[in-house]
Amino acid sequence: HDLLNHRNGKHTNVNPKYKEGKKYMIVASRDIEAGEQLQNSYNQCDWCEVYWSPPKGVKNYLVTPQIFELYGFVELYPQRWVIPRAR
Repeated sequence: HDLLNHRNGKHTNVNPKYKEGKKYMIVASRDIEAGEQLQNSYNQCDWCEVYWSPPKGVKNYLVTPQIFELYGFVELYPQRWVIPRAR
């Protein structure tokens, strides 16, 4: 996972596919030009719930604080923040 650069939005051009006990594959999500960097979204993933318990209705992505905690950087925009509702 750390072999790919992180970027969200239109810059993402690959999707990792991983199943427990199976091979890890990188699949192009669009045509990639020669010399273009492979850009993966670290926070749009099928395994994200391993690292945090998302609010009801939210799934398959990490939010900006978890990206910082896991990978040590604050991502470029677009960022994702979950702000609890006041009670």
